[in-house]
Amino acid sequence: MYNSVLLRLGHRIGLRFSKLYKTSLIHKISSRIRKNFTSYKEYSLINKIFQSLRGVFQASFVYRISLKLLRIFDGLLGFLFTKKTRLTAGSEIANSLDLYSIDLRYGLRLFYESLVFLAIIFIPGRIFLGFPSFKLSGILLVLGLFGILISGKEFQIVKTSKFLEFFIDIFSLDQGGESWW
Repeated sequence: MYNSVLLRLGHRIGLRFSKLYKTSLIHKISSRIRKNFTSYKEYSLINKIFQSLRGVFQASFVYRISLKLLRIFDGLLGFLFTKKTRLTAGSEIANSLDLYSIDLRYGLRLFYESLVFLAIIFIPGRIFLGFPSFKLSGILLVLGLFGILISGKEFQIVKTSKFLEFFIDIFSLDQGGESWW
């Protein structure tokens, strides 16, 4: 294949065209433009930003401000958490809410109860103030009541789901060994 006449002919034609291009007017114009752009690029502020080791967003003013705000917010939340633990040391309400954080099932139960409560609050809000729709209240109420109805069985439903099992089986390794047929 390497001794092919067609390949040799194509290679020779390519070499001739490359020699013609190096002496052409188009090459002279494009090389002059390229040289000017490289000299402009060296002093360009945009190029310095793109070539820096830090990313473009990290070099920006917005990044520094948002990072400072997030650190202040994190410090504030840490401070409030320590104050909360001191103030609610013997509180019955805090102890009952801590019950919901023991297990994921309890946390989901609180989430479903919150959806029902939110739906109940939205109904008078729609009647008196004219915002959230009855559809949203109805959806939240149905989701909350359905969640309370299946509370604690979510994991069992997910584990026994044939739909999810089908997709998990696609990505599981075959343990058949040599006699896979």
